[in-house]
Amino acid sequence: MAHTLNSFFERLMSGDEQAILIVVAAYFALMGLISLIFQLRILSWPMINGTLVHSDLSRWGATNFADEQDYEAEVKYRYRVNGKQYEGKRLSPWYMLVSANMRFLLRWQLARITRLTPEEVALFYNSSAPQKSYLIKPGKAGLCFTAAMVVLPGIYLISLI
Repeated sequence: MAHTLNSFFERLMSGDEQAILIVVAAYFALMGLISLIFQLRILSWPMINGTLVHSDLSRWGATNFADEQDYEAEVKYRYRVNGKQYEGKRLSPWYMLVSANMRFLLRWQLARITRLTPEEVALFYNSSAPQKSYLIKPGKAGLCFTAAMVVLPGIYLISLI
């Protein structure tokens, strides 16, 4: 086993394409699995009403040209759990940083906030750690995409056996 592992690392360090693909596939499968488990846990978080203080797109990074600018969704909200006040800044477990041409994705994501009144929103918080919260729970499409990040590299790895 140790010889096989040493041989694999030698292949990897020499730039063997298959060894590199194995590492990349294993990385994506592992990170996808961790993300999938995290997203599934968020589905069980309770909902509570909160106050939306701010939601907009913000520029990210510096650039000389407008079409090269990157954007992210920026939110700020307040909520109370068991009499204690919290402030949140997380929109969704799916963090997106997009180019100027893809800002519509961030607007779509912001539109998924459940508004109860013009100021009040539904949010989801971790009952074990109430300071952790999101305005949007993972959806079916995101869960399927994440599952594909686990399954497809897994199929590739199994095909090598």
